[in-house]
Amino acid sequence: MRVADFSEKGTIDTRDLRYVTRDVRDGIKNYIITTANLYISIAGTIGKTGTLPKSLDGTLLTENACRLVFRPDISNRFVYHFTTTPSFTKQAGLNTRTAAQPKLALSRLATIELKVPPLAEQEKRAQEFDCLGESTQWLESLYTRKLTALDELKQSLLQQAFAGEL
Repeated sequence: MRVADFSEKGTIDTRDLRYVTRDVRDGIKNYIITTANLYISIAGTIGKTGTLPKSLDGTLLTENACRLVFRPDISNRFVYHFTTTPSFTKQAGLNTRTAAQPKLALSRLATIELKVPPLAEQEKRAQEFDCLGESTQWLESLYTRKLTALDELKQSLLQQAFAGEL
């Protein structure tokens, strides 16, 4: 998976995935990511985070990203939602601009602070955040469709007005 495959919604766009041979895969086993991990882009476009769908469990990750591996009492979805907050952005220094290609130091990730409740609470919160995200996407889609319909109506009215049909 390349950073280009990371979606803005915390998952993977599977339309243009690239594949490697088994020999290459065996040589870069440290880049294997699972559904229990969290990915984060660390070079070029930095700060894109997300989790894998089950269908991509065991995929190889590009060198421009890293995987965060958690203890069993940490929910990767809970941490993912934290990575979408201004607190994460500030602590990770994602607002920093550099003259060269931007890069997020792994040592900086290790210093990020997050208060972690018990696992059951993390999972409950992550599910609530997932539901809110789905609602937000639905509303965004609805408003986009309405704006498109309004634009089409405007164009139709303008055409009728200039044709003297109003």
